[in-house]
Amino acid sequence: MGLLPFAVAFIVNAGSDTDGNYEDSMADGFQTSSGQSKWLYNGGENWSWYYDNLNFYPNSDYEVDCIFIVDGICEGKPTVADNELSLSASYYATSWRLPMNSQMIYQSHFSGSNGNNYVGSSGSDIFGWRFGSEYLSNMDLNTTVDKMRFTFANPLVSYSCGNSVFTNLTFDGKITFDYQGERLTFSGFEYEVHTEYKYDQYSQIDGTWSIECVVGFDVEFDFTGFESLEIEDLNQGYWNSTAIEVELTNFVNEDSEINFGQTVLPFAGDNFFWVGIEHQEMDVEEAGFIIRLGTLALTVITFVIAIASTPYWNPFKNFFRGI
Repeated sequence: MGLLPFAVAFIVNAGSDTDGNYEDSMADGFQTSSGQSKWLYNGGENWSWYYDNLNFYPNSDYEVDCIFIVDGICEGKPTVADNELSLSASYYATSWRLPMNSQMIYQSHFSGSNGNNYVGSSGSDIFGWRFGSEYLSNMDLNTTVDKMRFTFANPLVSYSCGNSVFTNLTFDGKITFDYQGERLTFSGFEYEVHTEYKYDQYSQIDGTWSIECVVGFDVEFDFTGFESLEIEDLNQGYWNSTAIEVELTNFVNEDSEINFGQTVLPFAGDNFFWVGIEHQEMDVEEAGFIIRLGTLALTVITFVIAIASTPYWNPFKNFFRGI
């Protein structure tokens, strides 16, 4: 009985990649051409009236409309119907901006402000994005994933390492895989992160490297063996036809729980931030074999243990002795 929890854990995590090495999910220089990638939620607060009063554009309804996005549709202006905000602020991914291949994306209030006058907060509710298949352009066909890691960072602004701008956050996460309209969602992920993202940054101007501290953090989705096989069953390893949706919600600044609006987030603002996506592959055949064989063995063992605690144990034992 004492071994059962360990056996269950072994089966559940069958095929997991234990070396900890991540691979880039997006190819260097990929083109954002699917038309699927967009903001799903941008903080939960409707500041459209604020940006509308700034009047930066002669005809600003569409820009102001995307100050408030719910379930992929911009809802800041009631006069605009079914408006959406594309993710990509640049056409190509880069391999030098962050430690992994990454893509420049509009921040939460870019459309209404364009870097002119950020209101200072986007909310603490839901931030979510839909990443089209081009963001998975470096993933091998006929494979599934053991883990996926999303890096959200703003490398445009550096701070002294240890600066008070960096805070401790808690939030929840959810990820959805969408393959040709069929959807598979995993939720219940909980995170505790520090927003200081420290890494060796490359400068294209003078060709040098330097240690920089920027606002950012990693969000890792670690799947069980069963979940990885569910993903493979959904898309059969066709990542070139798969989109991924990521939602982060219930943000709390553990250093200042009263006023979350002053918390600096990599994706909240009216400029740009970068997203990197990485993954660890899982051997589908190996995991499937271990899970099926292990589940069968565990079923037999559990059955034997159950019989052993009843009056039927001796007849059961004698039956096999007779064989």
